[in-house]
Amino acid sequence: MAPTTAILLLCALLSRTDSSPKATNWLVEQAAARRTQLTLQVTEVRATSVAVRLRNVTQASVNLPEQSNSWGAACWRIVRIRNGQSFVGYQTLTHGFTVNVPTTHSLAPGATWQQVLDLTKEEWKASGANDLRIQRGDIIVVTYDVPYSDILVRANAWFGVVGGVATAP
Repeated sequence: MAPTTAILLLCALLSRTDSSPKATNWLVEQAAARRTQLTLQVTEVRATSVAVRLRNVTQASVNLPEQSNSWGAACWRIVRIRNGQSFVGYQTLTHGFTVNVPTTHSLAPGATWQQVLDLTKEEWKASGANDLRIQRGDIIVVTYDVPYSDILVRANAWFGVVGGVATAP
């Protein structure tokens, strides 16, 4: 298994609540199968933000959960590696949902969806120290992690983990 794939699967498994061997194996299989539908490229790294591009690499549309509902909110993670020390940044919910419907947006075959992850926003939290700033030479691993849900399956929405890696210039 490639180091990048191992890091992505580790990040995905750390975010799961059911850690039984059967559930873990199923989640790994599903994440690996879903990962082949999307690619994630880190397109720009700045001191307080990371730009990413998700691309649909299939011949069919992929339905991604919108960030305005609980299935699509808080799905981004960043691992920063500096001088051999890892540091995790993750999104949290900053609001509740009065109406929570699994709405999606469709990503056509070959289409891309670009996001800028602004680490200064209140939704971003950090493990350890609260310093999310990125410095030159930092290795940045970004994952987009949409956990499995029966509701997403019924909505024909994508779930799984996909990620990308870059070094800060």
